[in-house]
Amino acid sequence: MKRKTLRDRFALVTSVALVGGALFGPTPVSAQTAGSAMGSAYGVQLGGPVPIAARPTVEAVVPPGTEVHETDSLIEVPADPLATSFTALVEADASTKPDIEAKLQDTIEGQFAGAPAKWHGRGFAITEDLVAVTGQVTADVIESESVAGCDGTTPVFGSATRILNLSLGGTNIPIINPSPNQTLVDAGGIKIVFWETNWDPATGGTTDGEDTVFTNALHVTAPAGVDLIVSHSDATVATCRPAQPEPDPDPEPEPPAPPAPPAAPIEDEPLFTG
Repeated sequence: MKRKTLRDRFALVTSVALVGGALFGPTPVSAQTAGSAMGSAYGVQLGGPVPIAARPTVEAVVPPGTEVHETDSLIEVPADPLATSFTALVEADASTKPDIEAKLQDTIEGQFAGAPAKWHGRGFAITEDLVAVTGQVTADVIESESVAGCDGTTPVFGSATRILNLSLGGTNIPIINPSPNQTLVDAGGIKIVFWETNWDPATGGTTDGEDTVFTNALHVTAPAGVDLIVSHSDATVATCRPAQPEPDPDPEPEPPAPPAPPAAPIEDEPLFTG
């Protein structure tokens, strides 16, 4: 296993316009910020007669710090060729600023038109060459992504999956027009949920009101207590703060106050009158 530290990946570009022979720039605005954010993911978890704890796992949290990226990977090749085998890569990102890009952004936007372009928290998992449930479930690629961001002071979320060449009992299962929480049950009692999530694409929130969105790209249950989750991700954001104008770093000096008018002369009054 290996774990790497995030490198800076983003730059801020400010544009200006020439108007009437003078150079004017827009009022600088600070980025939308979040008080805290989290992303996490794992590749495969199996419950049943031959359980497998969630692996590989990864998590990124802020604060402390303002930007974190973590990654891990695993090749699982058991001695029994019919046991669960796979290759998995997991990533997690968290940032107080909205500078995290989603790999499956197009899928998210296809479900939720109001999705932010960038996010504060992200979990991502890709599992390849899966063989599970004594060879009954196989797939070439299974991806899951969960993201959390802000719309003003409101947390918003996104969820997406991608599955290639999934088969059940040797029969290929085409996934056409993917959408959250699709279910298939075969004659042998194996149940598959594709894109299992608590995300509500109609609102960008969560269906259970939680402040964490989760995604299981594939959730398989079968007789004898088999419970398989492939490519899990989740993300959280809290305390969204809207962008605010930044103070002018080079303000114009205040004009000097006009001088006070001279005081009227005071005439001496006689001490005695009569």
